[in-house]
Amino acid sequence: MRLIAVDKIKENDILGKAIYSSDAALLLSSGVKLSQTMVRSLKKNNIYYVYIEDGLSDGIEPMSIIPDEVKIKSVAKVEKIMKKTFSQGALTKGKMLDDKIVNEYKNIVKELLDTLSEMPERLYNMVELMGTDMYTYSHSVNVAVLSIVIGLAMKLDREKIQHMSMGALMHDLGKMFVPEDILNKPANLSDDEFAHMKDHVAFGYELVKDDLALSGITKQVIYGHHERLDGSGYPRGLQEKNISIYTRIVSICDMFDAMTTDRVYQRKMPVYKAIDVMMGEAIERIDAVLLKTFIDNVAIYKPGETVLLEDGRKGIVVDVRKGFATRPIVRIIEDQLGQNPYEIDLKYHLSVFIKETIDR
Repeated sequence: MRLIAVDKIKENDILGKAIYSSDAALLLSSGVKLSQTMVRSLKKNNIYYVYIEDGLSDGIEPMSIIPDEVKIKSVAKVEKIMKKTFSQGALTKGKMLDDKIVNEYKNIVKELLDTLSEMPERLYNMVELMGTDMYTYSHSVNVAVLSIVIGLAMKLDREKIQHMSMGALMHDLGKMFVPEDILNKPANLSDDEFAHMKDHVAFGYELVKDDLALSGITKQVIYGHHERLDGSGYPRGLQEKNISIYTRIVSICDMFDAMTTDRVYQRKMPVYKAIDVMMGEAIERIDAVLLKTFIDNVAIYKPGETVLLEDGRKGIVVDVRKGFATRPIVRIIEDQLGQNPYEIDLKYHLSVFIKETIDR
């Protein structure tokens, strides 16, 4: 199975993984032969990447850290909760969330935590299989999943992980009060627009600050996920000693997913480039120790991804392993000698490096 850009799909390519529309409904089933009509439908739904089956990637089975069905179901639930309550006026500035809504969030977190607890050795390598119109909801679930992964890796108390991931799942709740034309603007925001965007943190905190059903950890995460250790964050400009470990974890996860997920106005950044950016941030703004744990649990190169090696060879990532995130097994599909496909394990070929990921 191979991950390719929608623009690189060829007539009769076979879809490897099911694709879901912007309303979380099944758009295309795995195994279908893709036509240009289907490609247009994918583009209409703002879907930029798909998995296909082909001979060169035979036997490569990308395994998500969490089953696609669980992820899709969680995203659909978050969308339903947020849209329903907002449309009915239940989400108004200064008003607390209904207990039923809080319990629905808790049920989502419990299912995610139970699922992830069963897969401790698997690296995070999630690929979006939904339209970018679902970004706000999908992003919330991704950040919750990543936060749980890091919490489990650090062997934090399970109850504390639950409280943290509740905050992660709800961290962008305040964006429901930000106008759509600002949220999805296909260009840089003006100073006034960015200031309004930043208000989502305070809006979200107002909804939860007096809720006895939510822990202090959850509220800290919602209010502090844009704070930075050097005091340059918002809304309060907190510094290192006043930012909890749980908020620091969610901040890193939020930053990573924002950079590596496709949006209507921004194409995703390759994981290895996002990691470089975050390592630069770790000098002063984010927790370097937590970032190290984060990197150890994220697949820098995803199975099924096509890569270009420094020596000009092109290959497909076959497998990645914990502790060797930058040294995957690669199936070479194109080299200067015209040899048949063969595999090399970069863990043992230390002079071979990946230059970049490519679309196909």
